Amino acid sequence: MRALAQDSSRRFSWAEVSFFQRWWSEQSTATKQSVRSCVASGQLEFVEGGWSQSDEIVTDLDSRLSQLTSGHQWLLQELGVRPAVGWKIDPFGASSLTPSLFSAAGLDHMVKCRIPDEEKERLEAAGQAELHWAAPEEQGAGKIFLHVLRSYSSLCGHGFDFDQYRTASPTVTPDNVAERASAVLGLAQQWASFTGNRSVMMLPWGGDFRWQNGSYYYGNMSKV
Repeated sequence: MRALAQDSSRRFSWAEVSFFQRWWSEQSTATKQSVRSCVASGQLEFVEGGWSQSDEIVTDLDSRLSQLTSGHQWLLQELGVRPAVGWKIDPFGASSLTPSLFSAAGLDHMVKCRIPDEEKERLEAAGQAELHWAAPEEQGAGKIFLHVLRSYSSLCGHGFDFDQYRTASPTVTPDNVAERASAVLGLAQQWASFTGNRSVMMLPWGGDFRWQNGSYYYGNMSKV
């Protein structure tokens, strides 16, 4: 939160409400007000907003509804916000019910990662890793715009992991900034081809347990 407050151009997205709620319960009134300001300005966005990122294959409808409703109710009560983006980058499998469930919950697009490798490769080769995913009529015929993410940890998994508590990637310096910027550009150009080289693309920078030092992370990002 301190890193967001330092620069209004910075953006951050968070998914699971269960973890955020635990952190929130320990914060001061001043910190909570800072969070609300960042949410209102669009600096801090909640994606999917369920209590967790639920599985799609081995869970039943009641369980998925319950955890999604719990997260959305908490966000609305504490922060006055409703998520608009679904976020399923870690759960395995894909349920045909998801487009109907998410669209009914007010989510109009979503990001997913863990689909069968052969299907992901087929979509990427055809430049179709962004598509409209529709449920069958017997499951509500819901439809949602879907982005199939190339890599679970995105740039963090390709040499740009700046968390100092793990084996971090090298700090971006004047000596290596040209090479680092070229590497990011190369990944962006490759991944843009997977969605048909549209004028706007998503290039996430994060992952599990990253962002332990937000200022250091943003500082390196801004140089490339």
